[in-house]
Amino acid sequence: LLLTQLFVYPRACKRLGFYGIFLLGWGIYVVSWALFPVCGIFADAAVYGEVPRIAALGALQFFSAMGAGMCFPTAFAFINRASRGLDKGVANGWANSCGALCRGLSPPVFAWLLGLFARSG
Repeated sequence: LLLTQLFVYPRACKRLGFYGIFLLGWGIYVVSWALFPVCGIFADAAVYGEVPRIAALGALQFFSAMGAGMCFPTAFAFINRASRGLDKGVANGWANSCGALCRGLSPPVFAWLLGLFARSG
């Protein structure tokens, strides 16, 4: 994430603009998480070994962090630009609080949904 923020993000912002970099980051993030079930192909370590499984997981984690590292700073730039005349600290505080709430509630909610669907057949 640090290398992305230092080398990729500033150059991409200059070339694509904020909207383009947000779409690029969102696309990378969504594709990396959509491909996450592919790691199930390499789940049998006896057949494929540990290296392909760990390499696939590492690559997907790298790209998801890269996409998120492009989306979140750009989203806060959008919030700061949209909050003209408002207290930017309050706007950023609400945005961070909502993000933290989503990160806190999503795992248990989706774990419950996974269990529900797994029991339903």
